[in-house]
Amino acid sequence: MVQFTLMDSTHTAGVIHQFIIQPDSYLIDWNISLNNAGSLLTNNTLNFRFVSQPMQVEKSVEYERRMSDVCFSENNDFDYISSKTQHTFEKPVQWVGAVQQFFNSTLIAKNSFNSGEVNWQRKTDSTIALGVVGCKFANESACNGCCKHPYAIILWPERL
Repeated sequence: MVQFTLMDSTHTAGVIHQFIIQPDSYLIDWNISLNNAGSLLTNNTLNFRFVSQPMQVEKSVEYERRMSDVCFSENNDFDYISSKTQHTFEKPVQWVGAVQQFFNSTLIAKNSFNSGEVNWQRKTDSTIALGVVGCKFANESACNGCCKHPYAIILWPERL
């Protein structure tokens, strides 16, 4: 377990990021705990961004770019962005992933995100970056004391 804590100057409000790496797993549990959440949040909403920039790992960057997409589960229904570049979530979102030919990076909201959007910018330049996935999410946090928001991150090859 790795934990990062940031407290305010009075040590009454703060944010704790806790990462738990599971043995023999590509899953990393990520818990965000808020102490005195009412003083940290605007309108009781936890806002954050998730950005992933998949990089070339195979011989042809052009082929990998064509094989890369953004996949997600909205209202427990699978969907993806291939030719479109943006999607606004109108229903609860369970996860969003940047999917390459053999690898992916996925952010999971164990209690779903309330709202958000995802942008997919496929690269066309001479770099080894395949694209950039940018997500904005909001989760309501109805507590004023201590509360915990459970997430997970998956970094894995798609085919073992």
